[in-house]
Amino acid sequence: MKKFNYLFSLLVLASSFIFTACNDDDKTVEIIFPESQTISNKIGETGEISFNAQTSWRLTSSATWLVLLDETAETDQIFGEAGQHTVSYLVKGDGADFATSHKASISLTMNGMTQIIGEITREPLAYTLTAVDQDGSAISAENPFQLVYGAAATMKITGNYTYRVTAPSWIEITSSTVGEANTELVFTARVVSEHAYEANSGVLTVSNATFDAAATFELPVAYDGLPANEIAFSINPWNWEAKPDGSQFFKTNIDGVTEYFVSPLQINVNARNNDFTIVRIEENAEWGCTVLNRWTAWFYADDMGAGVVEIATQENSGASRRGIAMIFPTAFYSEIEADFDNNVFDVEDDYYTIKPSMEKYIAIDFQQHASESSAPFTVTSFGQSLELISLADQAGEDAVIEMYGTKDVYILSLEKMAYEQLTISFSNVTMGQPVYPDTFINGVNTGWEGIEFENSWTSEYNSQINIYGIQANSGENGSMTIQLFNGATDELVGFIVVEQW
Repeated sequence: MKKFNYLFSLLVLASSFIFTACNDDDKTVEIIFPESQTISNKIGETGEISFNAQTSWRLTSSATWLVLLDETAETDQIFGEAGQHTVSYLVKGDGADFATSHKASISLTMNGMTQIIGEITREPLAYTLTAVDQDGSAISAENPFQLVYGAAATMKITGNYTYRVTAPSWIEITSSTVGEANTELVFTARVVSEHAYEANSGVLTVSNATFDAAATFELPVAYDGLPANEIAFSINPWNWEAKPDGSQFFKTNIDGVTEYFVSPLQINVNARNNDFTIVRIEENAEWGCTVLNRWTAWFYADDMGAGVVEIATQENSGASRRGIAMIFPTAFYSEIEADFDNNVFDVEDDYYTIKPSMEKYIAIDFQQHASESSAPFTVTSFGQSLELISLADQAGEDAVIEMYGTKDVYILSLEKMAYEQLTISFSNVTMGQPVYPDTFINGVNTGWEGIEFENSWTSEYNSQINIYGIQANSGENGSMTIQLFNGATDELVGFIVVEQW
């Protein structure tokens, strides 16, 4: 009986092993992989892969440019346990170019089995370009590259490829036109001079050598035109001359070539909205610049419309004279008009000169020559010709010859003011021959008190006589007669009768 019980116990134990083995087989896990996803990404983008794992798993990438993100770390494989998961990835730029797309895959491994669950296409490298102005603000339609009058403007351009900048015909590029990849180009440009007066807008085109559409960018550019306080003229204003009869203007260039222009001389004026104001000025050797009015003006500066001003002079029957036409934008003139002299002129010892900052408003500065005279000499005050009046024309030639022994007697009328220096120059005295003055006439000294004479020579070695010491009241007791002799031949050259009024 005991033997039977023992055998029965062994049988029961064996059965329990059999049933246990059957239960373990019933718990075997079925592995199911998700369908593969097809995804396209740009360089620098991140994406996600989601899957449900029935057991422990491993996720791997097939390319170095496709990295898996494990929290904040980049890796080529990630491990995990059963459950629902979402894993992020990053598309990097390693080995990328502008023409080719690249493919890589993400694979999932479970229970020794591996299957691709994500196919990633990296798009070709995109052309990028940034441009900022001097303030660091991005160039855009709302903030175009702003050109300025009279100077070059600057912006900074950076692209991830080699490019060239081209501009419309009204813009001159003053820097390099080529930018290297990933290197900042300091780009400068200005408005071409003939287009500098009117507002304009357009685009700068940036592209690669083959002008691929994807590599072409347009940068808006704008120009506001001539500023309200600026003006421009069609001629160089300096060193002009006018004939005594007013028929012609002329100027001599640095090569010694003289060019003549029939009066009236036309000047094209460029001002905003063609709105400008003309001021005529005379510059006198004694007191400097004076504004002329309608009664004192001896030359004309007329606005003919459409930005054209005509300059003409009256006939000059007297001494040489200097005229200046200043033209101001009207908006600017209205700001300085009330105190014009102080705004426009510098004053030193009661002598007025135009301020350097105001010289840009000079349209023309010219000297009108004195009327031609048959006198054998001229008188100037610091280069300004003084008028000599022939006594023979007034009293008759015979009467003058009878009284003076020559017809060459001339009256020099001076204002009642001090003259630091007068210079007598001679036209019919041979080079190298001195001319001497004498104020004794018929045994009477007619010379004014304090007057001194000095002989000098021009650069061509022609004789000159300088007169010093004339005061505002020198002529109050009568005129001074100066008899002039050729010191080499003792011949009489002529007389100058000096009077003050």
